[in-house]
Amino acid sequence: MEAAGIAPRPPVAPKTSEERIDELWARYEGRREAARQRARETGQAIEGADEAIEVGELGFSAAREAIKWVNKGIKQTSIEAFQRYSLLSDELALRKNEVEQLTAQLAEERVENKVRQTRLEAKEAEWEAKLKEMAAALAVERLAATKVVDWTEQSRYDIQGKGVQGLFGQGEAAEPSRQEKLGKVFLDPAEAEARKEANRESFEFKAPTELASQ
Repeated sequence: MEAAGIAPRPPVAPKTSEERIDELWARYEGRREAARQRARETGQAIEGADEAIEVGELGFSAAREAIKWVNKGIKQTSIEAFQRYSLLSDELALRKNEVEQLTAQLAEERVENKVRQTRLEAKEAEWEAKLKEMAAALAVERLAATKVVDWTEQSRYDIQGKGVQGLFGQGEAAEPSRQEKLGKVFLDPAEAEARKEANRESFEFKAPTELASQ
């Protein structure tokens, strides 16, 4: 069209229903006035013309009111829909912010839980190491305790065994009996008291480590 020298026409917006009714009403009024004018000029009355004109006017009025009512309903519906959309958009934005906050909080809690778990694992490993050290020390103490002779109990009950006789330098030979098999000699109270006094005089104190080495 530009090559032929014809300027392009801008796009025409579609007419609304009310505009179309107004246009039809204007045409109707023009034709009605033309009919009336012809009737006056000829001096002849058109039978039923006035009634038709009245019916047409009522029809156009009803159509115009219906269009106004429909447009009003459409406008009200559009306003309510827009308000509803605005409310939903605001609520959606609010929910989105809440979700983002909860996501960030959850990420922080995960990091804190991971750090706490790492600390607990380190503390658990530390306690396990301490328990192992305590168990090793207790085993050493038990081993050392088995090598120490409780001389107080032996002198109290006057129990004489082969190991005790060697420790105090007593090489007395005991008669082979059931007492020798047990490694202990049970004495009478009087003999035990005399033996205790003799041991006190001839006993020489020795350190537990020296005794254990013997």
